[in-house]
Amino acid sequence: MMKKTGVMVLALVAVLACSLAMVSEPADAVDRDIQLSIGTVNSQPGATSVAVDLTIDKNVGFFGTQISIDYDSHLTLTSVVPNSIIDVTYNIGDGTCDIYLESKDLADSTAIGTVLTLYFTVSSSATDEMPIAFDKVTMHNCDEIELFPLTVDGKIVIGEGSIPVTGVTLDKREATLDIGESITLTPVVAPSNATNKNVTWSSTDSSVATVSNGVVKAVKYGSAIIIATTVDGGKAAACTVTVAEPTTHVTGVTLNKSSMTITAGTSDSLVATVSPDNASNKSINWTSTDSSVVVVNNGVVTGVKEGSAVVIATTVDGGKTAACTVTVEKAPDVPVPVTGISLNTSSVTLDKGKTQTLVATVSPDNATNKGVVWSSNNTSVVTVNNGVVTAVAEGSATITATSVSGGQAASCSVTVKESGSPSGDTGGDNTMLYLGIVIVIILVLLVLLLVLRKSGKI
Repeated sequence: MMKKTGVMVLALVAVLACSLAMVSEPADAVDRDIQLSIGTVNSQPGATSVAVDLTIDKNVGFFGTQISIDYDSHLTLTSVVPNSIIDVTYNIGDGTCDIYLESKDLADSTAIGTVLTLYFTVSSSATDEMPIAFDKVTMHNCDEIELFPLTVDGKIVIGEGSIPVTGVTLDKREATLDIGESITLTPVVAPSNATNKNVTWSSTDSSVATVSNGVVKAVKYGSAIIIATTVDGGKAAACTVTVAEPTTHVTGVTLNKSSMTITAGTSDSLVATVSPDNASNKSINWTSTDSSVVVVNNGVVTGVKEGSAVVIATTVDGGKTAACTVTVEKAPDVPVPVTGISLNTSSVTLDKGKTQTLVATVSPDNATNKGVVWSSNNTSVVTVNNGVVTAVAEGSATITATSVSGGQAASCSVTVKESGSPSGDTGGDNTMLYLGIVIVIILVLLVLLLVLRKSGKI
């Protein structure tokens, strides 16, 4: 068929007889009480006076109708010639022709034959035959009640009991098939008592899926839309058909380890191998029998706390499983380093031969190793042992406390005086002695004054 620019022919037929004419129940979709048809322009480009007949093929009682005809832009309507079997009125417009048919008496209300002939010229640029089809029919009976004709097999038909199609659906809106597989689609035409329930079938890509009488067969990988279109009314419903690549199912799964030992807070990895190598879906779901001990994420196993659990790999396709027993050991204590050290005093004065104990405080309180090393920079003057400072000879020295962990240090200056010296820490003891003597003298003087006063000598 050559390309059509868009032929629309709106036309139609009319009414049941308003007389007492014989009107019987139709036997099928084609055998109607009234039938109209129109021809097709199929001459060569450039032809003139191409005749197209509008005919009444069957008529048990025809009163009147209005038919509008739109024709292809390659056609030019030159004239309309009535055939006198029924009154004809027409009006030729720009690309359209409105035709009015009316029966005047019983004789012509049942007439059959050619109603009129349309004469067209064909443009030299036309490339194909141009069919003319019926559409948008206005029809009334004698009581001016509108009737509803059907388009059946390219003809306009009407009769008692004719019920037009209002819609169609398919029992499936989508389907997935393997190559060579078939399914049957069932159309459901509405209303259920529609006169003509016939449908035509088509596929948007018959290289992927074909359809015949609703039977869809998968041909190759891809997708296609299967369309069912009602003969009456052109209502359509569709089903998307996907032809999938063949599926290779999983037959098994293994892990690279059946057991592992890790420390709490550390991780290790499991690798799952799915069989066969060409399996279509190699996805794995990972689980732990005790997530408070072991957690797993995409095969990465992490120890949470001391204990044991089983990590299981399960294939999405087929539910095949493999397991690994995981033992989690307690994590070793993490040493706390020393950050500082201090002494209870920064300077001391001692008499020769005297001792004093220095106290070292290590920070932080929870440091793992609080050991301290003591040293004197002048052992001939001062010695130190576990913080006990001994004055050896007159002079000065520095005592240093150094932490075993981290090498933090604190110092104390020590001055050694000869015994009885007024200065130094031991001098503090002599000061107390002198103070005591002074207090005793004062008390003695007070007692003496009281005695003299009582004797009257004062």
